Amino acid sequence: DREVVLCALGGGYLKALALASDELCEDSAFMLEAVKIAGVGVLEHAPLGLRSDIDFMLECCAQDGTALSFAPEALRADPAFLRRAMAVDSGGALEHAGSARSDRAAVT
Repeated sequence: DREVVLCALGGGYLKALALASDELCEDSAFMLEAVKIAGVGVLEHAPLGLRSDIDFMLECCAQDGTALSFAPEALRADPAFLRRAMAVDSGGALEHAGSARSDRAAVT
């Protein structure tokens, strides 16, 4: 149940997502709420499809730039995506930019 898992996360029980249904973890609104409550570490439980979603990852980066470390390498290597991520970044995105990190000119 959505509210039970969110309540557990709020109480510091981060393993609650490991027990959540796949359907719940695939729900972008739920996962964004989980990130707000418990931090970007919960993205470890987000499916690859969700972590590959540009808009979802941008919203996560707005919460915490280190969310970028959970994005697939292809997304972290995309200079256009990285520019957008840095524009909403609350801190730390460039540090987790992957292969594009070495080409700062392409990103900034």
